[in-house]
Amino acid sequence: MNQSNRYLLGFILVVAAYVTLIAPEVNNHIQAMLGGSSSNLQANRYSEFLSLVVNASILYLIYKWFSGKYNL
Repeated sequence: MNQSNRYLLGFILVVAAYVTLIAPEVNNHIQAMLGGSSSNLQANRYSEFLSLVVNASILYLIYKWFSGKYNL
């Protein structure tokens, strides 16, 4: 993994964390898709982690699509 890929991966994780932790309407929508929210704290942490993974995966797929389309 070269230097630019590490920076890109860090950027994707930061944006995914922002969407998951700071933009609650997006996080609530993803949690609803994953089976609803629970009052259990550990279940909420698990669903927040899954939301982070889903957001990072979507951003990575968008990057791969753009890099293939525009030869980045």
